[in-house]
Amino acid sequence: MTDRLAAAGRRQAYQLVIRQALVVFVAVMVIAAGWGWHAGYSGFLGGLIVVLPNLLFARIAFRQAGARAARQVVNGFYKGEAAKLGLTILLFVIVLKWVPIRVGALFAAYGVGVVAQWLAPVLNQRK
Repeated sequence: MTDRLAAAGRRQAYQLVIRQALVVFVAVMVIAAGWGWHAGYSGFLGGLIVVLPNLLFARIAFRQAGARAARQVVNGFYKGEAAKLGLTILLFVIVLKWVPIRVGALFAAYGVGVVAQWLAPVLNQRK
């Protein structure tokens, strides 16, 4: 039973990350069409900075499920959020320090990804 619960939560979390990635992909295509390939590349990196940590969070947070594993579930969410924050900071540092980018395009795509993350649960409830 708990494996099914964990699998269901993991599946839903992965679906939200996939939807977020699709929204970011569309934003990157718009950025590339409007401001060129370099801006599109920068937007792509901004999208990766928002999507990859969310994927890591989903992987860590949904390892456990069920009432008997309540403490492990909560700990998984804390560990997942800490890993997500750490990876986000690391990716920003790497990209901003060593990759020649257009900062506006990077943050535009990152912002679209964050907004998609916020809106995904609301839009998912409409089904």
